[in-house]
Amino acid sequence: MLDGYSFKRDSQEMIKMIVGIISDARIDESFGTYSDFWKKIIEGAVCEAEKQNLEIKVFAPKETYNIKDFPSFLRNVCNSCDAIIMPFSQGSNKLIKILNDFKGPIVFINTPPLKKWKDKLNKKIPYVGINEFLAGQKIANILLGMGIIESIVVRHEEVDEGHDQRVLGIRSTKLKVKEIYINLEDHKGNKSLRTQSVLTLGTKGTLFALNNEIPIIVGMDCNPKVKEAFDDKRIKGILTQNPTKQGIEAIHLLSHLNLGDYLIEPMVYIN
Repeated sequence: MLDGYSFKRDSQEMIKMIVGIISDARIDESFGTYSDFWKKIIEGAVCEAEKQNLEIKVFAPKETYNIKDFPSFLRNVCNSCDAIIMPFSQGSNKLIKILNDFKGPIVFINTPPLKKWKDKLNKKIPYVGINEFLAGQKIANILLGMGIIESIVVRHEEVDEGHDQRVLGIRSTKLKVKEIYINLEDHKGNKSLRTQSVLTLGTKGTLFALNNEIPIIVGMDCNPKVKEAFDDKRIKGILTQNPTKQGIEAIHLLSHLNLGDYLIEPMVYIN
C-alpha cells in the first residue's frame, strides 16, 4: 500500500473502496513520473471518501509491473475489497472473468476498456475520464483562435478509440485538417510535418514533433518534457486531464451506485 494515502472513518456500514494503481506502459510513458498523476487521483478520491464516510485502501506495485501478471494482482485486490476503482489495463479473458465474477461495484478510471473487451463484460461498469470528443474540439479551437484554419493532425496510434474520438472532435470544428500517422521508431522524422500548425493526440506525438522542430504545436496530455517545452513557448497550447476530479467522481459514482459514465472536460493551457 502506498504510504500516506489510506483513509478510514468509523462507520457501521463501511464500504471499502480500492483504488487499483497499476503500472501500465501507456500511463508510464504518457505522464513520466506516473505516481504524480495517480497521487492526484488518490487525493481526489480521499477527499470525496471523507464526505461519504468510506474507507480507501490504495494498492500499487512499487516497481514496474509485468502486465501479464496483472490478473493475479487484480484477483488479490478482489479478495480483500468490497469495491474497486481501477484503470482498465491491457485486456485478457482472465481479466474479464475476474471482473465478471466480482460481486461488488467497479468503476473504470482514466483508461476505459476497448469495445471488444467491454462487450465481454456481463455488467455495466461506469467510466470516469476525459471527454475525448470535447478534447478534440478544444484542441482545434486553440488554432482557430490564433487565426489558423488549416492544420495537420499527427496520429501515433493506428488503432485507438480515444484518438478516434479526438479526431472526430477536431473534424467537427471549422478547422481544415489532414491526418497523418507517424512511426515513432522513424527517428528521421516526417518532412511533411514541418508546417506552421500541427495538432498532436498524445505526448508521444508531441515529443516526436518537438524533436522535428515543428514551429507551432498544440498537443494533448503532458509530461515534464512537454511542460518544459510549453514553458519555453515551443508549444502554443496543451490540453491535460484532471486527475483530482477523476478521483472525486469515481468515489461519487461508487457511493451513489450510479452506473452512468462521467466524462470530464480537459484542462486547457495556452501561451
